[in-house]
Amino acid sequence: MGFFEKKADKWEGAINGKKVIIDTLRYHYLQSAYKKDYDEVIKLHLGQMWNVDRKKIEELAAKLVAHDPEVEWLRPHITDPDLGQKHLEPQIWQFFETKRAAWIKKVKERQKLDYFKFYQIAEKFLTEAIGRVLHRNPQFITSGKFCIQIKIERAPNFSWYTIFHDEIATSKDSFFTFSASWLLNSICLPFFYADQSSPKVLENAMKTLEKFFQDKFTNQYDIINKRFTRENLLKKKFAPHMEKTDNYSLFYLHLAFENLRVKGLGAFKAMELFQSKEFTLKNKAQEIKLKYSMEINKEWLVDYQKNVRALAGLRASEAKTEKFYEDNLDTGTTKAYLTGIEYVGKVMCYTIALYEAMQKNEAEKIFVVGKHHYFTGKNIGKALASHEDTILYCQKLPEHIFNEAFALISRTHFQDFIRLYEMACDSLKIEEKHRAVTWKFYEEVAQEAKQIWEKEFAKKVKSEGFEPNLFS
Repeated sequence: MGFFEKKADKWEGAINGKKVIIDTLRYHYLQSAYKKDYDEVIKLHLGQMWNVDRKKIEELAAKLVAHDPEVEWLRPHITDPDLGQKHLEPQIWQFFETKRAAWIKKVKERQKLDYFKFYQIAEKFLTEAIGRVLHRNPQFITSGKFCIQIKIERAPNFSWYTIFHDEIATSKDSFFTFSASWLLNSICLPFFYADQSSPKVLENAMKTLEKFFQDKFTNQYDIINKRFTRENLLKKKFAPHMEKTDNYSLFYLHLAFENLRVKGLGAFKAMELFQSKEFTLKNKAQEIKLKYSMEINKEWLVDYQKNVRALAGLRASEAKTEKFYEDNLDTGTTKAYLTGIEYVGKVMCYTIALYEAMQKNEAEKIFVVGKHHYFTGKNIGKALASHEDTILYCQKLPEHIFNEAFALISRTHFQDFIRLYEMACDSLKIEEKHRAVTWKFYEEVAQEAKQIWEKEFAKKVKSEGFEPNLFS
């Protein structure tokens, strides 16, 4: 660790010949607020949220029965992995209870993490994560003197986690706010109560922050280079239409497509840097092991399209329209975060990368594996068409292929991104019905939303005793 040196109240360093200053604004977060946050987090770990609810236990048990690689880490803790779902449940409960008991024991045995030590750990991780991301992506430093301000604030009852203030970000300044309870729960307490010399503890905490900063600095870079429109500016553009027609869906539809490239690209970068899991395919003919960096779940791609169409037909208040967008497509729920815009955009980026590999005759060295079959990247179209494999595990990309794809996508506007993805799908022989998004779908949904609004508007005119479009 060590991209920055502390000078007075700030952290300073040079990356790629440019000065970077980080100010954590320590005076903003008081010890009295810290005491409340600390007590809330400890209570959480002493009982309530470690008791995973029944529905989650059932889902977990079903995945174990199906040998889902996502939960294989639990396998050693289950005494009889071949038992049915109902028999698995008590043992999974026992595992979580054991884990919770161990945590409580550590909390009681060790000293309290005081305010000053909390800040020391938080600053250590925040500055190092920023340094790593900027070192890997020097293009994010868009001025000779780049200043980053970070506030830590109280978020009662875990009401929010992190904020990137894109509306005031410039080529010279970045602004972030972190909830103290999130930092305590996700970074500082796990580090404080664990074996602090363990590289795994350090890296797990660091990766969480790196993924966040990778995503947000990508967002800021796009804003500065005018490849992405800030939401508040976009709202101003749509405001006359929304106020006149009481129709908010078109604005959120625009976000649903524009954010595919913005959020998808950040997730794609984070995926290649931080995710690498092992998957084994076993059938009568062969056993294949590979490290994969993401999954393509066909059902999730279909869900995205269904939710976008539902959004197009939604006629509700701005608050309700925004809630639908957040809960089904963006990050308002765990499902939306895992399967919505960010996920679909990431799949599109990976597909474009396979196209880049094919151009260099390297796609046959990259494998896309299902539970029943395996395919080379060149044949991903056949993999997506397979009825037996609903989930595909995609091999980690060679570094030079990833870098070229990332650079190519970084230069695109969201509409060009959709066209680029379509071109990749054409070359890889991916049928239209198996594509995450198509230009045709984009145009259809926009037209659909317009037509639905026109019908609703006509009804409103008639209800007032007039004839709609009498002279048009």
